[in-house]
Amino acid sequence: MLLAAGAALAMVIAREEVGEFAPIANALSVNLDTLDRSRHAPSALAANSAHKPWIFDPVAVSPLSFRTQFAFDLLDSKPSVIRGNASEIISLSGGAASGRGVDSTAHTDAVQVLALKTQAVVAVTGSTDYITDGKRTVALSNGSPLMTRVTASAARCPRRSRHSSA
Repeated sequence: MLLAAGAALAMVIAREEVGEFAPIANALSVNLDTLDRSRHAPSALAANSAHKPWIFDPVAVSPLSFRTQFAFDLLDSKPSVIRGNASEIISLSGGAASGRGVDSTAHTDAVQVLALKTQAVVAVTGSTDYITDGKRTVALSNGSPLMTRVTASAARCPRRSRHSSA
């Protein structure tokens, strides 16, 4: 999807490269899918030092305590965008997430709480995606129930309606 939008992608995983890469990148993505504290924390710091936005994807933070604590530590590094499923976002907002990952129902209050607390744009994905800066919320009804059956699915159909709420 990023390639289709014109992005040039590079998967930089060596912490020794992050400091060089951040200044030449337009943005960085810090994804906890394969958690490595020695790699993820320097990536966030390098993005901040280079004044580049970074996106935080807190994969599986709710059920795993080490990962969840590390995610809270990364929030202190001020991500520009936080993107997760409902249980991940609810957990990071301080709520008790129920269900497993994509099985959870989106909770728009948690999305707004996290956005206000972190000053980041927060996106919770599901059959309806919610994106907020804490003050304005946009709901995108572009999903499909089949998306919960595909790992790392981010495909969206642009022909469906888009709804906005204050």
